[in-house]
Amino acid sequence: MEISIEDLLGHTRAGNNIKKIQESSSPEKLNLSLSEIAEISPILPPETVNKMSEGIKIACAEELAQIAPYVSRETLDRMSEGISINSAVELAEIAPFMNHDALDRLSEGVSIASAAELAEIAPFMSRKALDRLLEGITINGAEELAEIAPFMSREALDRLSEGVSINSVEELAEIAPFMSREALDGLSEGISITSIQELAEIAPFMSREALDRIINNAMKP
Repeated sequence: MEISIEDLLGHTRAGNNIKKIQESSSPEKLNLSLSEIAEISPILPPETVNKMSEGIKIACAEELAQIAPYVSRETLDRMSEGISINSAVELAEIAPFMNHDALDRLSEGVSIASAAELAEIAPFMSRKALDRLLEGITINGAEELAEIAPFMSREALDRLSEGVSINSVEELAEIAPFMSREALDGLSEGISITSIQELAEIAPFMSREALDRIINNAMKP
């Protein structure tokens, strides 16, 4: 026995709207509300959701987050025009679904308080926007620095690393590919090795002088 979506949804608002869409040649003209579209979007073709969302006005980040997983990036970028984002949490909810340019624009009024907040949105933003957002935050350890290192500009990462203590070759190796040699040389001053083999992971990124210093320190009695 075959069971249709309408049978599963019954005589609910969602069920009635699905029926209307199936019977309509122009579902975008049904004038469904944002909440009505959002509750049935997971079972609709993406192109249908895009068309139905064209005339929807978004008033806040919470409304944008409702529809974000189900429309195209282009549709979402358009819907985001005119709204403001007030927190890193709001930005993180929509970040995976938006284009860089739109997300960078929405981030302009956001203040980032910690590396953890920055790490949530870092994979989805431009380096220029991330460099701006990191102003005012402090990095409390090598682990926090490693989380955001792949997404930052070298200059910004060098600046953030100034107050960080690196205690092992392993910690240095996680951030080495993303930093300047000068910054890495400075961070390496506090580390020690027990064998030359430990240097293999960081050697390509370090200056000869810094490597010689680490080796000489290891050879001291």
